[in-house]
Amino acid sequence: MPSLLDRPHTLKPSADNRKGATLLAHVLEVAQMTPEAEPIRAELLALLRDMGKGQGFAILPLDKELTPSQAAEVLGVSRTHFMRIAQKGEIPYRMVGAHHRMRLEDVLQYREEREQRGQALDELIEQAQKLNMGY
Repeated sequence: MPSLLDRPHTLKPSADNRKGATLLAHVLEVAQMTPEAEPIRAELLALLRDMGKGQGFAILPLDKELTPSQAAEVLGVSRTHFMRIAQKGEIPYRMVGAHHRMRLEDVLQYREEREQRGQALDELIEQAQKLNMGY
């Protein structure tokens, strides 16, 4: 089964792509930009720098609909675990016949919220350890 990240719109980190990304990042750094374009430039620079370091990435529209297997891959969990999350209502989905479909934006939002909860929990654990609360 093809991976979400194996699609034709994926740019793999080959030597030529790394070199091209590094050169394009340099061009973006020195180019004059309007204030409105600065946020886009910052995001593009971050992507190009990552690619220059050999990291691949994929650009997908946020409203793209994913299968449960693709959504599970984005979250780094099993399909079964993902379906439990979706059926608890933590990620919205719609049915297409007998098949579940969810928006990439909703899956990414869930992932970000999960990461924030994990960071908050880590901070609480660290505070409890500093206060010798037995954790």
